[in-house]
Amino acid sequence: MAQEKIIIVEDERLIALELESRLKRLGYVVCAKAVNAEEAIKAVHQCKPDLILMDIRISGASDGIETAKQILAFDHYPIIFVTAFADTATLDRAKETMPYGYLSKPVQERDLRITIEMALHKSKIEKELKKAKKELEQSEHRNRILVNALPDSIFRITKDGIILDYSAPARELLLLPPELFLNKKITEILPEAIHKPTIPAIAKCIRNNSTERFEYEIPVELQRKSFEARVTRLDESSALVIVRDITRSKL
Repeated sequence: MAQEKIIIVEDERLIALELESRLKRLGYVVCAKAVNAEEAIKAVHQCKPDLILMDIRISGASDGIETAKQILAFDHYPIIFVTAFADTATLDRAKETMPYGYLSKPVQERDLRITIEMALHKSKIEKELKKAKKELEQSEHRNRILVNALPDSIFRITKDGIILDYSAPARELLLLPPELFLNKKITEILPEAIHKPTIPAIAKCIRNNSTERFEYEIPVELQRKSFEARVTRLDESSALVIVRDITRSKL
């Protein structure tokens, strides 16, 4: 049996009781009933419902549509509007709140069951997607932190030798500023000591799905420095080239 919590916002007592009875028969928990905006907002804060059944015409200064807007301003809840008034102007106002469905009075139990099931299913999918997106963003953030903490400079280079992207712990560790090497061929901008072993290493790792390694020396700021490059396949047209300064280990 379903145990989702539902709030009924309805100012006609008999209709509210009938809706409550039907919802209980369907296995839902009616955690609160409200007759106006103030009671509805208070009930939402208190019971954190899975869904709200909102009559459009309710008591007080705010109607059901305005009440829905106030609720959605502080959190996202699936709302199904219940109304005996289906004029175009009312429906256009209701659409602004992105409701999960409409029920016309008098409400038929079959329509009630189907509309609620569809709304709850849609809400569940949206929550799962939101959770997955948040986890992905957190994972990407952790990965960025880890990459930035590495002493390595990382370059994404195509099999044709074009530098597409990079990550470096500090800009000053780069031989050239990014604007001078991004989307450029390494054969045109880098010394032969670098590009000569890099191009075949990229081709080999893409072809064999392997990791290639080589070392090279170049003059940097009036001294010779040693570097290790590890090349690993990224996809069928590009590879990651991970470069580390190993000068101290050579002393």
